[in-house]
Amino acid sequence: MEENKRVAESGARLIVPVPNLRVSKVWEVGQVRFHPAGSADALVMTADAQLPTSAPPMWYKLIAEKVTAFGQAAVAELVAGDLDEAMPQVASALAVLRVVQHMRHPMSDTGHQTFGLPGQVRSARVDYFSLAEELRMGGTRVGALGGFAFNGDDYQAWATDREYRYLDEALRRADAERTVLQRRALVAIDLLSDAWLSWQPDIALLTTVIALEVLLGEERDQDKKFRVARRVSYFMCGWPGDNRYPAGNRPPCALLTLPLSTRGQPQQELRELIDAVDSGQMNPCTEFFGVLDLFAARNRIVHGGRLGLTEKELNGVTWFISRWLLPQVLRWFADHPDAELAELDAEIAALAAGSSAQPRPRGSRPPRPSAESMRVELPSNFVV
Repeated sequence: MEENKRVAESGARLIVPVPNLRVSKVWEVGQVRFHPAGSADALVMTADAQLPTSAPPMWYKLIAEKVTAFGQAAVAELVAGDLDEAMPQVASALAVLRVVQHMRHPMSDTGHQTFGLPGQVRSARVDYFSLAEELRMGGTRVGALGGFAFNGDDYQAWATDREYRYLDEALRRADAERTVLQRRALVAIDLLSDAWLSWQPDIALLTTVIALEVLLGEERDQDKKFRVARRVSYFMCGWPGDNRYPAGNRPPCALLTLPLSTRGQPQQELRELIDAVDSGQMNPCTEFFGVLDLFAARNRIVHGGRLGLTEKELNGVTWFISRWLLPQVLRWFADHPDAELAELDAEIAALAAGSSAQPRPRGSRPPRPSAESMRVELPSNFVV
């Protein structure tokens, strides 16, 4: 009774279908509850809400038919004033679930195994005619081919791992009450989600780089790419699983320790080092120069109108973000809940500059990664 009173004061309980999402139990993601497929019947039919007394008899049949249709999909439940208020909340919660999918199942084909609100995920059959010497016709499926099922281990990770607890807490807060880092994380995740759902690789890359800028960029910087590249490298440098710089087990790289200006531009020593890499005298740092390449590609799309990436090429240059970078960043955010990124810069600046390691001279061999560090999980969650 008390819960019904609170619902009446704050809005109505809305039930919205989420096609292709598979959950085996109720997931609470911020203010949204995701129920397994088949839950709509119990949620609707056992609710206290009554049909208007003036409702025609056919309404009962229409409601029953709609509930049956809902039964094929998971459903989102939340309290909101109306559908316009509810949809952005559900969309943000689904964006966070896509992050869980990408972080925990990096080898899943998220272009074809995805989920979303009705109309959010492209899925269609395209029939066509070919007009050449002979008249031919054909057809193909485009977009999502199946859904995605989160398993029990995924739920356990969502309920316990600090990076996911951080996102859940951020979603539960009103926007005005969120910290700077919470806002950064959620906006970046919304952008990454848009990129993952896009069927245009150039647009997806553009959106992905904006997400990186939101996550790790600095407003005051005139040229944001260098500070973003430095922050990415701090979290990523070394094969995943190695101890990062703060553990004291790795000599700090000059790309991290040589100074940037207050506007984010390389000062003389760092500029000379970057020029040496660009001229082929030194091997590039994969992480640092990979980010610079992403920004350069973004600029070619913005100013040239087109890059012409394929989906495979896009995945090859952006896969690291959800697989390796985002977990590290979210854990740092969770461990520094009231910080701003200036504190991250202070952490990087605290590295011992006197023992800076230079990038390897051209022709030297990088260390071979261990088999354990290269192990990835095979996809097991494809649902047809």
